[in-house]
Amino acid sequence: MLDQFGGQNKLVAVVSDSYNLSNAVKNGWCGELKQQVIDSGTILVVRPDSGNPSEVVLRTLNELQEGYGCKVNDKGYKVLNNVRLIQGDSIDGPESIQKIYDAILKENWSGDNLAFGMGGGSLQQVNRDTLKFAMKLSAIQIGDEWKDAFKEPSDAPWKASRGGRLNHRDLSDIWIDSEFIKEYGFHQVRINADEQFKI
Repeated sequence: MLDQFGGQNKLVAVVSDSYNLSNAVKNGWCGELKQQVIDSGTILVVRPDSGNPSEVVLRTLNELQEGYGCKVNDKGYKVLNNVRLIQGDSIDGPESIQKIYDAILKENWSGDNLAFGMGGGSLQQVNRDTLKFAMKLSAIQIGDEWKDAFKEPSDAPWKASRGGRLNHRDLSDIWIDSEFIKEYGFHQVRINADEQFKI
């Protein structure tokens, strides 16, 4: 899986909380995929995201240590082998980052294990969580068969998404192979929204 990314000093970041983060870490990244990660020479960056950031990041560091081990740096802090973490969810300013650092430093984890994404709150406070809306993959076609696709993180059940093919009134093609086939002006978007939500 990681062969195409292989090579020293390369990174691959993977969202890992879509269903059960601990299961993905213990049985996936530290289990059946562990040797591929090591052999690739790539640094795997696990993205936990959902749940209480301080608790989830610390738990994930400990779970990854069980699979990959760690070294102790010259300041006496632990640095994971082969893997790192990136936290983006609930990062809304310096205070949220400091809380995570406080939690991991108490357990002798180095800050070198972490990177931070912006999170919606770093950009603005009117975001996905305020609006309670996000577009997610809901179905995938494999051969002739359609399968449901959805997110159901065990650490954040409120982030569950809808699975299955959704029933839309207008099924015309909009975007194919990186090109717009059909474009709507804002006036038409309003008309379509009014039609969609008529009771």
